[in-house]
Amino acid sequence: MSFFSKLIKFAAIAAVIAAVYLFVKTERLDKQLTEIKPKAEDSFSEWQKQNNCLVDSLPCTEYSAQFKSWLSQFELYKEKKENSPQFRGYRFLKELDGLYAPNLNSGGKAALAVLCSGVLLWFLLVARLLGGKKKKISSPSIKTRSIATPKPDTQPDAQTLLRKAAECAEKEPKKAIDYFEQALEKSLSAKLAAPALLMCGSLRLKNKIGKRKGKKQLNKIISDSPQGPEAQKAKDVLETFK
Repeated sequence: MSFFSKLIKFAAIAAVIAAVYLFVKTERLDKQLTEIKPKAEDSFSEWQKQNNCLVDSLPCTEYSAQFKSWLSQFELYKEKKENSPQFRGYRFLKELDGLYAPNLNSGGKAALAVLCSGVLLWFLLVARLLGGKKKKISSPSIKTRSIATPKPDTQPDAQTLLRKAAECAEKEPKKAIDYFEQALEKSLSAKLAAPALLMCGSLRLKNKIGKRKGKKQLNKIISDSPQGPEAQKAKDVLETFK
């Protein structure tokens, strides 16, 4: 395996870990921001009762003004945080969960899992394609002069098709699907066939390009190797885009 392939795998794993950490951190902060204001208002109300501020508000004026000032600053801080890219991404994942997997009620974790699986699979596939070694094919000896020289095969091989599919999956999903299916017709090895079929089926469901065939492809992964790592990913995609 080349150094570049190892570097791609390391970067993919690091990106997934960072995404999960940022999601958990944002989820906790969102909960804290939601709870701080009600708790502060309850504490202030209790303080007013203890100091008879509802009867005579004059002695409590200074502290009341400080509390209102703090409340105003907190609202500005909360608004700034909620408009940050960090919170926008967090809300986007929660919206995806609500749209595609409302029964799970996972607060964005299901969408995060699918996204991380897709990113990891994508980078691992690219690393595999870039790090794969080409087999040397020895030319057969020609015993007679009457044998015609065969024309070279101009069709791309499986690895070339997979590389092309990976390059255009994001912007041209229909073309990527065609490349993946051409590669699958060339009898890929088990290590490459399952990821390629997973990517193909996922692109069909995600982009609504032949959803029935996409579900069939993902179900084939599950039936062929129910305990394999791609089978669980296929189940997640089917659940997300059912």
